[in-house]
Amino acid sequence: MTLPLRCLLALLAVPAGSFASRFLYPARPFRFLSGWKFSLFLGLLFALLALRARGIGSFLLSAAALWALFDAALCDLAQREIPDRALLLLLGCALFSLLLDGSASLQSRGLGLLLCLPLLLLSRLIHGLGTGDALLLCACGLLLGWQKLLGQLLFSLLACSLFAALGLFQKRLVLQSTLPFGPFVAAGAALMLLLFGL
Repeated sequence: MTLPLRCLLALLAVPAGSFASRFLYPARPFRFLSGWKFSLFLGLLFALLALRARGIGSFLLSAAALWALFDAALCDLAQREIPDRALLLLLGCALFSLLLDGSASLQSRGLGLLLCLPLLLLSRLIHGLGTGDALLLCACGLLLGWQKLLGQLLFSLLACSLFAALGLFQKRLVLQSTLPFGPFVAAGAALMLLLFGL
């Protein structure tokens, strides 16, 4: 894709992201996630995706995946539940991107899914990791591949640990507090999408 076409796509992506933010989970758990600031933020993220995209199809899949990640994070923050629509959209994006890439990324993405399957089994045994979090990780593993999945997991675990340590230090959390892990997983996947694309 040529540079003028990327710039045009990036300019069109800002209002598209702003429009897409209207369809995310309506009850925002934090004030800074509402209104025009959030719409502009999502629009700018869509513009960054447009600049990194290899083509229009790649941009559309990345934007849909980013929207699904935001939806999963917001619902997990508000309700402690990751909606099926976000998981199904991520799986659909992963399957369509496999069709675009061909068999070149099939091994990487299959291995990414296989790395997360034990977490899905452990989520049934361990109290703390929800099944929705494990399913979100599986969908991200299939979408990103194993190399980006490792970076996503590292970022997610570090961000969650830092957030918990700051909350304990500021006495906003106690040792018995529970944190939703879905927003950290979604943030890690969004970061990998923005840095490396699909």
